[in-house]
Amino acid sequence: MSMTANKDSFMQFVEGLDEMGIMSDRTASNIRNAVTTLSDSIPSDLLATEWDLQGIVGKFRERVEIKDDTAKTYLSRFKSAVDKFIAHTEGKELTSMVKRKPTQKKKVEVVEEETVKTFSLPIPLREDLIVTIENLPRDLSEDESSRIATIIQSFAIKQ
Repeated sequence: MSMTANKDSFMQFVEGLDEMGIMSDRTASNIRNAVTTLSDSIPSDLLATEWDLQGIVGKFRERVEIKDDTAKTYLSRFKSAVDKFIAHTEGKELTSMVKRKPTQKKKVEVVEEETVKTFSLPIPLREDLIVTIENLPRDLSEDESSRIATIIQSFAIKQ
């Protein structure tokens, strides 16, 4: 498909990423959110091939205070969208995403010799929210607590 590589066409392209089947819906949504956030900093008078991607993120950072990691994430997602858009405008075929094979989960064999004593841990997380972690063993080791912390961190949304 041949189209002009301008800002308006780019924004339409980004809006339709999830329908193209070239990435997961979640990835398309993440890219769309980053591009939408940066949209006021994208020049309308230049073609996408002429955009200074780092400069666009830098211009955005002049208006909004964000962490370096957040800026890197925006740049990465923005670059991904621009690269795909330019390839699309040049008539190149965009390859569909590769589905990951599910990992084999080991079956855990539970042998009940003794009943493990557990407790509930209420954690005041926000002013109006208390999170409760259930069934923590009373003899929780440091390695086990680190593993739990790592799992919980994997669900955090970067801000």
